[in-house]
Parts: sequence; C-alpha cells; structure tokens
Amino acid sequence: MEGALFEHLRAKKESDMATLLGNNSVVTVDDVDCRVQCPTVTMLPHEWPLWLTVFLYATLFLLSISFLIRSRHQGIFSFKNLFLLLQATAAGLRLIFFIVTIPWTYFWLFLLAIMLPIYSQFLTISLLVVFLWKCIFSINNQTHLVSKYLYPVAGTVIAVLGCVCVVYAYIADERHNRDKANGYDWFLAQLFAIIFGFMTLCLMLVAYYLWKTLKRLAFSSDKQRKVNMAMKIFALYMFLFALRTLWSVLYATHQNLLQSMMNDLQDRDPLTAYYACIFGFYFFFEFFPSACLLIMLFTWLPRGRKSVLLEQDIYGVNTPLLHP
Repeated sequence: MEGALFEHLRAKKESDMATLLGNNSVVTVDDVDCRVQCPTVTMLPHEWPLWLTVFLYATLFLLSISFLIRSRHQGIFSFKNLFLLLQATAAGLRLIFFIVTIPWTYFWLFLLAIMLPIYSQFLTISLLVVFLWKCIFSINNQTHLVSKYLYPVAGTVIAVLGCVCVVYAYIADERHNRDKANGYDWFLAQLFAIIFGFMTLCLMLVAYYLWKTLKRLAFSSDKQRKVNMAMKIFALYMFLFALRTLWSVLYATHQNLLQSMMNDLQDRDPLTAYYACIFGFYFFFEFFPSACLLIMLFTWLPRGRKSVLLEQDIYGVNTPLLHP
C-alpha cells in the first residue's frame, strides 16, 4: 500500500514537472541535481573537499584584491589593474557559487554558474593577450595597428562569445528539459572545447611573436630572468589550456574516461569522492595557473618603484613590457 502511494506521488510529481517544462523560468534545480551541479558548503557543511575548494578561490580572490589595492594609484583602467579586477571577479564568482545556496532555474544555472566563470576566465586571458600584442606592436613601431585592428578584433570576439554563451545556455536548458540524462552536458563540452582551444591558439601565437621580438633585444641578467619566467608561465598556460581543450573534446565525443569515472561517483552516497575530484579539477585547471600568473605580476612589480622589462628607447620606441 505504501509502495503504491509512493509510486502515485512520484508519477504526479513527474506529471507536474512535465507541465512546467513549457515555462523554463519556474523549473528549478531539485536537491538531487543541485548536490551534483551546484553544491555549496552551506548545503553540505560536512563535505571537506568543498571547503578546500572555497579556500582555493578565497585565496585567489584575496590575492587579486590585495594586489589591486597595492596598485590603486595607477588607475583602474590600466592593463594590470583591469587584469587583477577580472581575476578577482572570476574567483569571486566561483567563491559565491560554492558558498551561497541559490534556488536556481536550469537556465540561470547554466548561464551564471557554468558559463559566466568560464567567460570571465576568457576575458582575463584575452586582456593579457591584447596587452602583449600591444607591446609587440609598440616594440616594432607599429602602434597604429593597435587601434586599427587589435582593439576592434578583440572587442568583436569578446562580444560574440558573450552572445554565444547566452544562446548555448538557452539551448542547453531546452535539451535538459527534453532529455535530462543525455545530451545537454556534451553540448556544453563542445563550446568549452572551442573556447579553450581558441585561448590556447591565441597564447601560442602571442608567445611565439613575443619570443621572436625579445630575442633581438639585449637584457640585463635580472630582466632576462623575468623574461624567462614569463615564457615559462605562458608555456604552462598553453599546456593546461590544451589539456582542458582535450578534456572537453573527449567528453563531447564520449571518450573521456576520467570524466566518466567522475560521473559514476555521482551515484554514490556520500559524494565526498566526487567533490574531491571537483577540487582536483579546479586546482589543476584554474587555481594553479592563475596563482602562478599573479605571483609573476607581484615579482615584476616590487614595492616602491616601477618594474619594466624595457627602460630605454630600443628601435626608437620606449615600451615597458609590463607597465604598472
């Protein structure tokens, strides 16, 4: 009798949900889905991997804010401060979504909790790439290309990707409503593969042309050390973004064994092992490279004086490679 009553209530709930699917704004993420797709420490305070993840992003956020405060006299629209602001925003978004339990609808979950942090990361790397291209053009006495081509192209790409993220979130929501168990996450993986593949290509191109430009110049041993460190950081970013691209490509084509293992962990209770995998994923692909880049900026900008890689007119151009 109790079993029949339970089946009746479950069937009624499924019927009610099916009726609501015509209006996406009222279809909220249920508790079971939220434990997998949007877990928080307020929802699951006993899960230590979630607390470690919060600690990672809190550290990244505080580092970015402290460096931003340290360089506040340089103006908020300087490249370095914009970079720090975007880095703080990306870390802050992750931090909020791992702390605050929000009554998500699926569309806003896909757009804000999944797409927006990736888009913020794209903006951060885009700003770095634009800055380095500007330096390359300046060193080669081609500053006219900055406003003529560099800024318009970068702005167009950023705007188009923002629109694409909104469209993909909407389509993913539709696919989730039609078939919750199949399709929507692989669909998102295709977009992530494109985004991280594009970032990898941009970093490869700017690193190559920067290396070609810098090898013509003579540096002191201290500045050469900073150049070498920068190239190592770029190589690290390219390697990790290439791995992230490969991860998404394999998942979109149903070949990612590690992701499949993580998905299998979602069926276990408690989900501690799954959350530990989430911690490892974010540490490897987001926290570690971002922290390395922040530390590089900090070492390039010692307190009390400007730190530049070029301090003299070279080829008729005075161009600091890292203007504070």
